[in-house]
Amino acid sequence: MFLFRQKTYEIQASRKGRWTIEQTSHDPAEAEAAAKALLNKLKDIEAIRVVLDSASEKVLFEQKKPQTKQPLVVPQIEEAPVCAQPDDLYGPQSRKIVNRLFRQYLDKALLTPTEIMHNGREMKRVMDFESIVQTAIDRVARVQKGAEGQDAKKRGDALWGMVNGISKRANEADKLKLPNIREVGFDEAVKFVTKTAKPEELKFLLRCVFARELSQTRSWYGKLTQVLEWSNTSSEAAGLVLLDDFVSDTLASGSMIADILGSPVNLASALLKLLDIADGEYRPAKGQSPEMAGLEEMLCKLMKTGRLPASRDFLLERVRSELRTTNLLSKNDTGAEIERFCEIIDRVLLDGGVAGGIGMAEALVARATVILNVGGAVGQREGVVWVLRRGPTPLANAHYLTAILNSRIAPALDDVPATHLESLVGGMSELVGGPGTPMDHMRAVTSLYRAVEGCVGLPPESAQAITKRLDDLLFEYVVKGKIVEQMDNPGWKLHTRAFLLMQMCMPDVLPEGKAVSVARKAVVNHLRRPNFEIELISGVADPNEQKKIILQCHHLMKAGGFR
Repeated sequence: MFLFRQKTYEIQASRKGRWTIEQTSHDPAEAEAAAKALLNKLKDIEAIRVVLDSASEKVLFEQKKPQTKQPLVVPQIEEAPVCAQPDDLYGPQSRKIVNRLFRQYLDKALLTPTEIMHNGREMKRVMDFESIVQTAIDRVARVQKGAEGQDAKKRGDALWGMVNGISKRANEADKLKLPNIREVGFDEAVKFVTKTAKPEELKFLLRCVFARELSQTRSWYGKLTQVLEWSNTSSEAAGLVLLDDFVSDTLASGSMIADILGSPVNLASALLKLLDIADGEYRPAKGQSPEMAGLEEMLCKLMKTGRLPASRDFLLERVRSELRTTNLLSKNDTGAEIERFCEIIDRVLLDGGVAGGIGMAEALVARATVILNVGGAVGQREGVVWVLRRGPTPLANAHYLTAILNSRIAPALDDVPATHLESLVGGMSELVGGPGTPMDHMRAVTSLYRAVEGCVGLPPESAQAITKRLDDLLFEYVVKGKIVEQMDNPGWKLHTRAFLLMQMCMPDVLPEGKAVSVARKAVVNHLRRPNFEIELISGVADPNEQKKIILQCHHLMKAGGFR
């Protein structure tokens, strides 16, 4: 029989706030030494302690692992738009790069690039923070030196000059007494700045007013909600046009996008939802909070108006970026992977052009090479054809090939896209199909005509042959479809008929050629009427409305080249 019980010292470690026993000892000094050794050895623990058995829970020794401050990472980039002057840094393409380079800092500070660039105090903070500004400038200078014909150091010096320029401008704006939105309201603040600012300073000072207000809200949800509310309630055009800057910057936050997306079943579902939002199509997401559902609905309504071009492109950039990765669109199912990718192809290859432009066309090829598991130039050539075979319509496919011919990867593709484009357009028997008005159809083909006309990857003789064929198709469409007769319906008022015909003659509807000559002839026939202007306003009693019709007629005549 023991006369006493030996004491036990437990060495406990904390992981994510939970304590577990790692070792035991009967000697307190030995237990403390072992605890210190484990603290240095085990990387996944937060703290260590020695306890006099679990029953007593008497802590004899405790020590936390020292917190090591990790420097913020500024990622590498492959390209960046060339800025010629400080004002260029405020533009959407520049801010897209700033959002990427400073992502960790922005998420930590919960500020957008536009807010920082219009607030002298915040500009100083970011410029004093470690060496992230210097690193970011170095990253940009390296990829821009070729475009500028300079070495990286000279380009870096030029960029520093621009950064110092916008910093100085922000500091000067901090000293100005600008209206406070919380005190006077959004519209009143915009009206005040519009009346008092010099024309060349108006946009900058309005952004300063908005930035001062939004920088007080340190959450992406709060910022985006506030901007959308301003957009929905304001009638001040000068301010509304600038809110796209703030919406797009907020949508550059990965955490904001994750909250909006909810719980998508896979990457493809997430990308398709981003495309929905970019198109202004509201579809509530699974796992999405009611607050986020309401926010998304507001965002989609505004996207539908076309007032958020930069924000739309920021969403499309996220789609482009994900397509360029090797992350699976579906989960461990090759058949589903291809099927979901084809859904994305159908969404971005349109009769009117490629949603997301040249970058999206490149991203589709990059994803195709992953599916084909073929790298290098061979993989890219095969990827171009793979996507082409799954494109939705001949016209959409032609837009895709033209975008590829204008892309960075074009030199590695030999004559593959050019040959397919010539064959595709040469073999077209009809213009377009599917929904849309005749104006929509003509604009879609004319946009391809313009893209081919300016395509740097096509030999001039090929471009001329393709544009001639497109004009032939437009001519056949106008004549066989009796489009002029539809627009010149005798049952309509003359100004309605004349305006529709004049719109057909606009450069974005029909290019110079056989097709537009048919529409121009019909317009000239109307213009030669002895009492054209009197007949134009016939049946319109309101004198103000009569003036509007005459002015609109003169505007269309000038734009269409009739005088």
